[in-house]
Amino acid sequence: YEKTVPSYFEDLISYDMKAGVAWSRTFFAVLIGIVIISLLLAVFYRWGAVAISTFSIGSVFLALLFSLIFSVELTISGIIGYIAVAIVSLVSGIIYMTKVKEESYHGRSLKKANAEGSKKSLLPIVDFHVVLILLGAVAYWLGGASMVSFAAVAVFGGLASLLLNTL
Repeated sequence: YEKTVPSYFEDLISYDMKAGVAWSRTFFAVLIGIVIISLLLAVFYRWGAVAISTFSIGSVFLALLFSLIFSVELTISGIIGYIAVAIVSLVSGIIYMTKVKEESYHGRSLKKANAEGSKKSLLPIVDFHVVLILLGAVAYWLGGASMVSFAAVAVFGGLASLLLNTL
């Protein structure tokens, strides 16, 4: 309890000869996490993993785009919001692909399995996104200045992810 530990943070951008991405331990951990999740998705869903990954990346990108449009400050709570958007989008894709896979195992054609899987997965997907959007709204009203970034990312990212995953 007597030893002071200095705070430490890693830079996102390195300013050497020209500005670029700082190759830090956190950045490597994120890349390794993305590779592991992608491999797991590829093992379980084969080509469906491409769709799940594309929609998740698109959801996070649209959340970032809306954050830039509305001048939301990037803070730790905002980064947690981006992670929440990515997780909700991944879970939505996994739910949809699981339902399609189940319908295919019941002997339906791919077109019929897609239609039935879409119907059966719509309610849970909408539920996840509504919970994320409500969590963002509550964080905006009750969280104070430190949670504004999370709230904006959760609301805009939740809406973007909802549109991408239901259409």
